[in-house]
Amino acid sequence: MEQYGRNTDGTFKKGNRGKPKGALNNSTRLAMKLLQHNASEIVEILVDRALNGDMRAASLIFTRLTTDYRAINIDKKLPPLGSAKDTKGALDVVYDQLGSGMITHHDLKVIVDFITAYSKIVTLAEFEERLVQLENAK
Repeated sequence: MEQYGRNTDGTFKKGNRGKPKGALNNSTRLAMKLLQHNASEIVEILVDRALNGDMRAASLIFTRLTTDYRAINIDKKLPPLGSAKDTKGALDVVYDQLGSGMITHHDLKVIVDFITAYSKIVTLAEFEERLVQLENAK
């Protein structure tokens, strides 16, 4: 029992919730397998029903099928990200957009993740450039 993250009485140890994060249960796996083969037919049926006035089908289309595909629209232009310190200016613009209701919290996370990753790459490039300059100065 010890090797499976459980106590001697069979209960899970503190911090072990029983399955890995993101693991799917059998019902979800089965549903995904069925959808994999029939997704296009299901979408066609939903669209047909929505076009014939079925508001539940229309709601499903708009809330489930289009959520991940909409573009994030930032009203203001982000300042150039030429150096790591430019990150703050870009983040200020994004936070202002959130405060004015122009973007959602989900959009904010996507944009901040991008700006953070870009900033790390710029910082690494700047570090490498300085390192080369120091090595050449010897």
